[in-house]
Amino acid sequence: MQETDILARPSNIGIPFILLCIVPLITSCGDLSNRQTTYVEGALKDSLLSTTESWDFRMEIIEEGEKKVTIRGSHAENINVEDKKITRISGPVHIQVYDTAGAVHITANSNRAVYRSKEGIFELFGDVQVTTAEGNHLESEYLKWNQAKSIVSTDRFVILKTPDRRLTGTGFEGNTDWTSWSLENPSEMENREKEEAENE
Repeated sequence: MQETDILARPSNIGIPFILLCIVPLITSCGDLSNRQTTYVEGALKDSLLSTTESWDFRMEIIEEGEKKVTIRGSHAENINVEDKKITRISGPVHIQVYDTAGAVHITANSNRAVYRSKEGIFELFGDVQVTTAEGNHLESEYLKWNQAKSIVSTDRFVILKTPDRRLTGTGFEGNTDWTSWSLENPSEMENREKEEAENE
């Protein structure tokens, strides 16, 4: 997986540069104690493996020369440490997923998102709405997309609309091309709306 085209205005990019300039100056002026050297090296490491911020965020994920995903958000925080790489995106978040022909196959919108690039996992939070080119539509407050396994899932309440059905349920899992999916405790929306009207 390759990530490209990240448009960013990092807020703390100068810190690693300053430290890279200062460390040789300090060491050339005199000998540092082992304790001081360890402290300076630790500070340099922490600054290089830390957090950057981006505004008017846009990222494209490209695999084998083909654009697979475009993500846009108003703000993003990139956390890059040894054991994890996380991008927290503030919304509105807009995601487009492309098919093999390069056409938009899925669009997703949410209030915020988290992307774990090492695992290939997106998590969407708040007013999540997903629409496919075939006319399927899903609404929930949370959705997890495992890009590596091509699976979307949530354990929350879901409204699911297909070209011929309108369902609600709690808990959804399906593949990203919507050829296979399951909904826990499904209920037809028309029946539910009818029952609610009768109970009033």
